[in-house]
Amino acid sequence: FRNESFDAVLSIDRLNAVEDKREALSEMTRVLKKNGRLIGCFYIEGRSGKTDRFVKWFLMKKGWFKGPFETQTSLQLRLSQDLETIFLCSKAGKATWRGAE
Repeated sequence: FRNESFDAVLSIDRLNAVEDKREALSEMTRVLKKNGRLIGCFYIEGRSGKTDRFVKWFLMKKGWFKGPFETQTSLQLRLSQDLETIFLCSKAGKATWRGAE
């Protein structure tokens, strides 16, 4: 897609399945129009012991999730480099984020 093609990009648990998360986020922001929204949610390592174990012992073994995974701090730092970001985190080890207008 061309640069600045979309008003919004939606990613639900997709970043968990790619190894090069930096490249994936870069592509998402590249295709966003100025003031576009990047909306998504994905696994945050260290937020829930149960979720961490489920990811490690089931989802990764199936090949459905690929590390390395972000912590809340590392994700906030990574996204803040390109976006003004709002975080809403659940107790289940998920983060929901949105690039601000």
